[in-house]
Amino acid sequence: MPGRRYRKGDPPPSRVTGSRPLPVMVELGVIEDASPDEILRTASELSVAGFELDRRYGAVRIASLKEHVERLRAERRRAVIVRGSVGPDRLRELEAQPWVLRVWADSVVEPFVVRRAKRRRSARSAPTPDCSNGSSPTGDIADVRARLGVDKIWAAGGKGDGVVVGMVDGGICAKGRTTPPHSCGVAIDRVVDGWPAADWGTTAEHWDGHGNMTAFDVLGIAPKAHLYDIRIVNVDTGNPAKDFKAWVSDAVQAYEWAITRHQTDGTPHILSNSWGLYKRTSDVSYAEDPQSPFARQVEAALAEGILVVFAAGNCGAACPFPKCGTSSVGPGKSILGPNGHPEVMTVGAVNLSRRLVGYSSQGPAVLPPKAPKPDFCAITQFEGYFPTSNPMYASDGGTSAAAAVAAGVVALLKEKKPALTQADARLALVSTALDRPPVGTDSSSGAGLIRAKKAFDSI
Repeated sequence: MPGRRYRKGDPPPSRVTGSRPLPVMVELGVIEDASPDEILRTASELSVAGFELDRRYGAVRIASLKEHVERLRAERRRAVIVRGSVGPDRLRELEAQPWVLRVWADSVVEPFVVRRAKRRRSARSAPTPDCSNGSSPTGDIADVRARLGVDKIWAAGGKGDGVVVGMVDGGICAKGRTTPPHSCGVAIDRVVDGWPAADWGTTAEHWDGHGNMTAFDVLGIAPKAHLYDIRIVNVDTGNPAKDFKAWVSDAVQAYEWAITRHQTDGTPHILSNSWGLYKRTSDVSYAEDPQSPFARQVEAALAEGILVVFAAGNCGAACPFPKCGTSSVGPGKSILGPNGHPEVMTVGAVNLSRRLVGYSSQGPAVLPPKAPKPDFCAITQFEGYFPTSNPMYASDGGTSAAAAVAAGVVALLKEKKPALTQADARLALVSTALDRPPVGTDSSSGAGLIRAKKAFDSI
């Protein structure tokens, strides 16, 4: 069952890597009751087609592609993902191996942090977006709480008690965990577990403290919530090419951990994701295939009952980040992959003055069915973890900070209504949002700025 690594729009291998091996995920059909060792033995046999297996990654169970469901069921097999590399000249040979269901790109994903951006002309139908990139924040996390009505929820006793938020991010330095020298800013409280099991909570340095920032922002809204540090940045894989980056395969594996944990004890209740892809051409399958491995993992998390929040991205038309290039900027081009899944809560960004920030990515989503996105906006560009606990940046910014703030609000809703579903949470936030120009739901701000207290009162 061969698949395709390169799709229309992808540059050919020779222009990307020359003869260098391509990082890939291989989707295999394996015997239903095969042990982890048996699966890896099967995967290692793909070396005959030039595949170099990353044995330390293991194998991740995944929902089958729709076209393979019946055959796998008839053969009493299941689908798994393994990862490794293969030379471009042997890609087709690998795809043709028995029970290789599909070969997928394994690409780097990145945090949606604030960087210096080039100003572009904004649309005339709306006020000029904020392109300051948070260099001079006009308030702090307390002002964010006041603007959203979170302080009124606190006054009523709602602070996220009993709710666990999984921070799928670059890593958190957790209080009480042993951390290497110089790998952390100020450590984060209330981090109680995580993945990888051996070293969760021990580092935040590889995304410049981004994981600490998003964790701080969630707790700034829901201070009695607990956090899981679900780190997707590799630290010690045994493969220097993989280390200190986050790969799609890492996110696939991280979601498996979260789903399995939820099946065990009902946590995490929420997954907060402030990262994604900047360019469609970096990984066309991730950007626009609803059956890509990570898209299926997101759907599995939603089906399990986990509430999922994603940042929209930082490629809005007014002042996109330079790494967005030109092909992934603006309406209908800039919310890529599962960040725009129709069921997830996709979060755009406004500043404390309720003004749209110009880098906030615009819908509709690139991923079919091209849902109207973002769903709503939350606040970014305020003093929070940055620069108070870490002077590296002037503010907590990007749609990263906005998504974390929104995840904190969802935690407050979940505390009030433990049976809260994804649809419940999204409806509560969308239906009570404060509209911003232009009138009505739009591709830049969705339903508008969330109003936490009104959403809280509506459930």
